[in-house]
Amino acid sequence: MKERVLAGILGMTMLLTWGCAKRAVVGFDALQTPAEVELDLRNGKHLQGIAAHKAQDTLWVVPTAGDTLPVARAALEKIQVYPPVYDEAGQLITRAEIQREKNSRNTLLYTIGGGALSFGASLFLSSVVYRSGDDSDFKVVNPISIGGGLVGTGVFHYLGRKRDRLMAIERIKDRRKEEAEKLLEEKRKEKERLLKQIEELKKEKARIEAEKKRLKKKKKQNQ
Repeated sequence: MKERVLAGILGMTMLLTWGCAKRAVVGFDALQTPAEVELDLRNGKHLQGIAAHKAQDTLWVVPTAGDTLPVARAALEKIQVYPPVYDEAGQLITRAEIQREKNSRNTLLYTIGGGALSFGASLFLSSVVYRSGDDSDFKVVNPISIGGGLVGTGVFHYLGRKRDRLMAIERIKDRRKEEAEKLLEEKRKEKERLLKQIEELKKEKARIEAEKKRLKKKKKQNQ
């Protein structure tokens, strides 16, 4: 019984580890742009940045530091892509932006609260396992209580980090939406201003034309 519980704890640990994997290897044809990528080149160099545009045999990359540069398809050894995150306008949200926006509020709350809950649940489970088996020498500090508590704390820590990341993404989306709406409003006001200027120019032109006709008529009358 104890062995099965420990195996379950180990399985949860492995599942949590697998869940942290982020990059995926893709082929040139399957690559969708824009996307954050890590490139291994045939000459042994490594390049990290944003794949901004893809032509038939060329990938245009914006490195983490530097200007946009073309990378020939034939020069690529391996392409690794981070799961893309886009805003409501379809623009890429980079990991660097998310990291700058993210805080650790939920990570802290989930880790503390989830850790206490996990250790309590693991202690209860271990007491049931020990007292229902042949080994009646139950101890509060045992592999099940420690292992379950640590794994549970790790799981809640992971969930807290994930929550903080999602909240950061939402804040970036909201900010970009507000900025886009502000820009549209500024453009609308600018358009209204230009239309008003055009209307005033038309009126001024009509006034000048009317004044020309009046002066011309007056000149004929004086002749």
